[in-house]
Amino acid sequence: MFHTGFISKETYGTKDYFTNHPQLSNELIDALLEKNICIIGIDCAGVRRGSEHTPKDQYCADRGVFIIENLCNLEQLLNGKALLSKIIASLPGYLSSEEFEYKFNNNKIRTRQLVLT
Repeated sequence: MFHTGFISKETYGTKDYFTNHPQLSNELIDALLEKNICIIGIDCAGVRRGSEHTPKDQYCADRGVFIIENLCNLEQLLNGKALLSKIIASLPGYLSSEEFEYKFNNNKIRTRQLVLT
């Protein structure tokens, strides 16, 4: 998950929101794909801009990694109010159920998540 702060600074839907947002380098995206992750989350319009946006989303999807864009309130996850204790990664071709625990406002919450790759 990438917290750039951009979604808090620029109004969603404006031209600048879609054309001047931060982006991840192609090298970083490839390094993430090599880690067998299943999701890349970011708090702006995408991991790449303009004509690179859709092809890079498809590039990741073809490798079993999906992009979640326009995430809000990530600062709440990063300022100590919430903490994931396990990162979920799955193997391609499997449906898995992963249990993880996180803290929110000093309360432990345990949940399960289905991951289809």
